[in-house]
Amino acid sequence: MVAIKKILRAIPGLDVVELDVPVLSTQASHLSVLPDFKAELREREFRAAADAGVTTFASVFHACHRELIRYQPEVSFELVNFMELIGESIGIDIPDLYKRLALIGDIDGIVADTAELIAAHRLDLETVRDVLAQELFGSAG
Repeated sequence: MVAIKKILRAIPGLDVVELDVPVLSTQASHLSVLPDFKAELREREFRAAADAGVTTFASVFHACHRELIRYQPEVSFELVNFMELIGESIGIDIPDLYKRLALIGDIDGIVADTAELIAAHRLDLETVRDVLAQELFGSAG
């Protein structure tokens, strides 16, 4: 975390805001066994970020980012992975495809949105649906 904060602070125009919340990696897998506690920590962190007036909330761990982005419609700030901030600072802007697809919110919509890719790679549609169900929505088929 020290190195990441140092790198982020070196980005012109970016202010790192320290939130007064426990730093437990709120979406980490080790908290999955305590879903209510995990949700409470996430809500506390989001509330602190909103109260601090942040415009961008950067997660550090990629798995946390993937879990957090589903809350994008519920918060007043943009949810990004810290690597996006670093990339943008050096002129690299790659859209977060995972986030875009996850925010579509349903498998049929994602399949429709990616139909050309599915066809181009000759993917089995039922396998695609199963993978999407598990990866994006945490359920089978």
